[in-house]
Amino acid sequence: MFQRLNVQLSRNGATSFEQVQVICQQIQNEEQFKFLSDVAKMKFSRKWWTTFQKDRGITWRRICGNRKTYTCGEVEKECERLRAIMSTYDKRDTYNFDESSFFPEFNGNYSIHSPEVDNMPTGNTKRRLTMACFISAAGEMLLPTFLDKHVNKTLPKPLSELKGEYKDAKGRTKKFKRRSYGKFDIFFNDSAWVVKDIFHLIIKRFDMEIGKRGGTALLLLDNASCHNINYTNFKNIRVEYLGANMTGYLQLGILKKRNAAFP
Repeated sequence: MFQRLNVQLSRNGATSFEQVQVICQQIQNEEQFKFLSDVAKMKFSRKWWTTFQKDRGITWRRICGNRKTYTCGEVEKECERLRAIMSTYDKRDTYNFDESSFFPEFNGNYSIHSPEVDNMPTGNTKRRLTMACFISAAGEMLLPTFLDKHVNKTLPKPLSELKGEYKDAKGRTKKFKRRSYGKFDIFFNDSAWVVKDIFHLIIKRFDMEIGKRGGTALLLLDNASCHNINYTNFKNIRVEYLGANMTGYLQLGILKKRNAAFP
């Protein structure tokens, strides 16, 4: 039975305790286990699941970190501060920029590693695709940008291509490539994630786009380290940072609009 459970984990990815319970009960009701008294009396409690993981060396790594806990008053105070800043801008000129990673070949919220579970993506071996864009308060999505680790040779020829270098957290020189397709860009780098040099190019293009429209745009950003660049040369945007660790509270509506455009 435990071998069957290992197979299910390898197929479906890491799951919650409640999902594991359902899988175990389905296996328990299979014809080959129906009349085995030892299997029939198993309850699959949380204690059993903890022991099962420990005995088989299963470890977990959360893909997305937890947001910090705030009181309703603290969140509302930050909302009031942002509303005051946004009040002088039209909704069409108020933007937020954010990045999200997708793992197209992986299911679940955790990565899992177990010596007994084969063919299971673990840690950083999962393929990551990052999507980033600007979303206005009016719901307009502007300049979607994608980041991947490897150049996709099946893509059509881009309108333009740029190669560059950046320093990673350990001071090592890394290379990246940008392909522009008019309405969107694709970057290729080792991490498939936004770094300062790439973000600078994204902001530069956004500033140019706002300049073509005329006026000044308000850009709301979270406190990601890659967003910490020099904005003095960008004359068409004003940058304001969201309260530290409040992204999960303040960006929910924006993320829904983006996810609706890219389900």
